Amino acid sequence: MKILEKKLNLLYKLIYKLGRAINNWGTLIILIISLIFFYPVLLQNKIPLPLDALVGAHVPWTEVNWDGYPAGVPIKNLEITDAISQFYPWKALAADFWRAGKFPLWNQYMFNGAPFLATLHSQTMYPLNFLFLIFSTEHAWSILIFLQVFVSGLFMILFLKELGLKNHSVILGASAFMFCGYMISWLEFATGGQAGLWLPLVLYLTLKMVRSNFIVYPILISSVYFFIFTAGDFQIPFYIVLIYLSFGLYLTIFTKVREKLRSFVRLISALGMGVLLSAIQLFPTFDLFRDSQRANDPYIKEFTYGLLDWQKIVNFIWPDFFGAIERYFWVLFFTSLLFLFPTPLGFLPYKLNLSGLSTSSASRLIFISNFSLSTLGAYGFSKLNKININRFIKVIFYFLVVTSGLVLGLITSYYVLVWGNREIASDITMIQNLKVTLKNLIPQTGLVIIILVMFGFYAIVRRLTKIDTHRVFTFVLSFILILSITDILRFAWKNTPFSQKRFLYPETELLKFLINQPEPFRIAGPGIPLNYFMQYKISSAEGYDPIYPLRNAQWYSLVNFGDTNKIARRYGEISNYYSKMLNSANIKYLIDYKKNPDNRIISDVGVFNGGLNNAEMVPVFNEKRIYVFENKNSLPKVWEIKKYKVAENDSQLIELLNDNEMTQNNYVILEEDPKMIINEKNQSKINNINQGFNEIAFDITSEFESLIFVSESYNKDWRAIIDGEAIKIFRSNYLFQSIKVPAGEHRVRFIYEPYSFTVGKNVSVISLILLMGALVYEKKYKSKSHKST
Repeated sequence: MKILEKKLNLLYKLIYKLGRAINNWGTLIILIISLIFFYPVLLQNKIPLPLDALVGAHVPWTEVNWDGYPAGVPIKNLEITDAISQFYPWKALAADFWRAGKFPLWNQYMFNGAPFLATLHSQTMYPLNFLFLIFSTEHAWSILIFLQVFVSGLFMILFLKELGLKNHSVILGASAFMFCGYMISWLEFATGGQAGLWLPLVLYLTLKMVRSNFIVYPILISSVYFFIFTAGDFQIPFYIVLIYLSFGLYLTIFTKVREKLRSFVRLISALGMGVLLSAIQLFPTFDLFRDSQRANDPYIKEFTYGLLDWQKIVNFIWPDFFGAIERYFWVLFFTSLLFLFPTPLGFLPYKLNLSGLSTSSASRLIFISNFSLSTLGAYGFSKLNKININRFIKVIFYFLVVTSGLVLGLITSYYVLVWGNREIASDITMIQNLKVTLKNLIPQTGLVIIILVMFGFYAIVRRLTKIDTHRVFTFVLSFILILSITDILRFAWKNTPFSQKRFLYPETELLKFLINQPEPFRIAGPGIPLNYFMQYKISSAEGYDPIYPLRNAQWYSLVNFGDTNKIARRYGEISNYYSKMLNSANIKYLIDYKKNPDNRIISDVGVFNGGLNNAEMVPVFNEKRIYVFENKNSLPKVWEIKKYKVAENDSQLIELLNDNEMTQNNYVILEEDPKMIINEKNQSKINNINQGFNEIAFDITSEFESLIFVSESYNKDWRAIIDGEAIKIFRSNYLFQSIKVPAGEHRVRFIYEPYSFTVGKNVSVISLILLMGALVYEKKYKSKSHKST
């Protein structure tokens, strides 16, 4: 008994000392928590990416027998594969541009070529991407993901301390925000969470700006907004702007601020300068959005605009109401709920067709709810020593009763279903869901029980003993904090896959075959899922991106259905391999597998897509069930046009492109008359074709004036230059480009540099100069004022 008493006393002293350490070393504690979370990276040499889904669920990697996994690689989270199909490959590609000293403006690997920087999601201008210039791509990625966790906690500490909170409550609020539902679900996307981590810093600087006259604070706010607007997400920056404005107005109106008008002007000016500073990203993005397929994509509408189902309301805990400035965060929290669930306000942005918001998922509003609850939780934790402990214990007890009743109800339902109804018992999905629900409730129920016991222990000690209650209360708070952080980490680990590096885009035999083929060429087909080809530097006519040019989306409709009425969504895919339009797209290889005609699942006894395995599409390689077909009629990247027709209008353009005789004889359909006569005897020699960063170049020698086709998506911002002189580009075959080249030897260059980017870059540079000038002016002004006094 004495040994047990000694051990308990030792545990008590240890936790108490840890609590004292928390008071003094908050930043260090946050760092330690972040490092503990990332132990798979530090100790197991893993990477924070869902690579298990890459090799466990996607062809051609599923055709490989991976050592140690005879039944296939198990998958932890199949819902975040965008991390490996979009965000990691995009960052790797952007890093290639920066290493070459080029702005990442054009992506040659997707959609027959498409804007890159302008998509916003590519996050090419995000300052923290400098990590990819210093470290290898895989290490830079791991550091970037780590920084989201650690820096978000660090900024939350700054913000909560500025609100007047201390000690345990600050650590709890910071931990809750670092590992809240939104930040963890979007962690490995490295976009929305990267934007969200700056919110506490913006609010901290807003507090400092309103409470002081230093111009450095609005300048810093403007600078932080550059990080936010370039972080690769639209909605979170929009929400941050709303919170910033409403919080700033709240402080200006309802707190003791001497110069309210001046405070308001600074609030607006800081945001305005932040927008102008980010013009290099925002201008091209708005330009692309205006001409994109986004408004025609019904994806969000099909999922009820991303509004949460009412049953999700049980995920929120409704605590008591505390204090003064806390009211702002209560209003913020409840307002976010009104727009998060299917209420009239929730549907309002979609009914009004608000640009940007009407094509985005409402579920991301949970970021605001998570942030508000993290702040309110910190406030509540800081006030525990001021409330009636007995009442608090009753609240916890009632919550425990409700939770226990829910658990018992689920257990009863499980056994009734299994033993009482044979028909329902055969529904494995329903039974499995019940098991998962019960399993998930156990940790929370245990946590509530332990909290109840600890506060009960504190109440008994305070009433019946003469022990220093402050020390006991510190012990209780420290114990609960450690327990809460442990549960937060459990949730984060459960939803965050860390993968073995051997699964980081490994080369299969099929991929090696394609990599070794002479370039340039494009691929298409489901044998390599959309975008994964980017990491292998293989160009495709297909792609997946929420925003890409409308003209490209219409081209997919034209290829697949013969008209432009069925515009492709975010998934630009080709399904009609009979179309002769594939030839001019430089599609040389189609990768496919046999599919069950009923459910389209891979099957040894299924069939390939129509149009394959004939005289024009010949199988040249296979890796088990995945086949590579060569398109024998594929045209080169750059070639001389021998015949062309000029369409007078859009309907005639579509009619001519659907004319098999035209396409079989390699007629090119133009939308403007080049006003030239093609000499059929002319044989142009095209050499040294090179596609670099934002540029296509080749040498040409011809006896007569020639019309040259370039298989790269047409865009108004492409410029063609022959021997230093700009020439006109003609849109050809609906999507591609053609130019007139005079007789003789020439070097031809196509350069992509959007006008919106050039204007945005100039605006950003001027804004930066103005901000730096304002900072220098204030220093000199204050220095003179100090000397005069």
